[in-house]
Amino acid sequence: MLQIDASDVNECLDFVELISELENAYSEAKIEIPKKTRTTFLDQWHNKNDLMIMPAVESGNFVGVKILTICKGNQAPLPSHKGTYLLFNANTGILEASIDGIMLTNIRTACTSALAASKLANKDASTLLIVGNGNLCEFMIKAHTKVREYSKIIIWGRNHAKSAAVKSNLSQPLKDITDISTNLSQSMHKADVVSSVTSSEAPIIMAEDCRAGQHIDLVGAYRLDMQELDESILPKANVFIDDTLESLPKWSAYKQAIDLKLVPTVRCDLWSIHTDKFQRSDVNEITIFKSTGMAIQDLVAAKLLIRKINAR
Repeated sequence: MLQIDASDVNECLDFVELISELENAYSEAKIEIPKKTRTTFLDQWHNKNDLMIMPAVESGNFVGVKILTICKGNQAPLPSHKGTYLLFNANTGILEASIDGIMLTNIRTACTSALAASKLANKDASTLLIVGNGNLCEFMIKAHTKVREYSKIIIWGRNHAKSAAVKSNLSQPLKDITDISTNLSQSMHKADVVSSVTSSEAPIIMAEDCRAGQHIDLVGAYRLDMQELDESILPKANVFIDDTLESLPKWSAYKQAIDLKLVPTVRCDLWSIHTDKFQRSDVNEITIFKSTGMAIQDLVAAKLLIRKINAR
């Protein structure tokens, strides 16, 4: 059995390859996704935490499951997210690999976001704004710059020192075009593509700051008590999602819009990535992609990782 730590995951997973593999997997639809479970539990300080179990099955090939805990009350150096991905041989049931689940999640989440942007962002998009400076921020920058040629990257977060730390970890070419923002509203007006990676409990991307032609990517909020986007923008946008049945019931902005009778329409999900439905209608419309994460993404990433590890 392979034991694959975070550094090996980060070293071996190629973003361009994974984006392509994800598109193929959604197009072929051979991977089954049993219902994932999320159990909420309280720590001794009464913080609300989560245990998530996400299985995926590709008959005749692999079975995988990710076990993840999210404890938002943890303070550095203790991470808020911890997890493991277990990859089994589907023919023998033998455990083939135990993989660092957090690094796997960071990279597959960023690559899924970039895959959607490759279809929905305008071809001439030149400014990328990342809203949030946590673990995902660096990976979002790396993935999105694989599908569009940006001349400017902006990082906004409440803790400016964390934004500066993310910038310092980037390669020199990316570092040279990256700015730290202290004003989200102003940055929104400059951005062609916006990727939100926050788990904010109240909207921070406001409708009045969104502009024609923008693509907005939402991956931070995964529970109904989290909301990163002002729901009033939804009826004015072309809306896409990773999985309609799995993610739509967990999307708080969508629920708020429905409750207010704003009636947003979701055009399609990633299962239609290979069709003409998964694209923007014109250069001036606002497109929104919402993702809460899917087990198919973990399994696709784990399969590619195993191939890369074995080829070394």
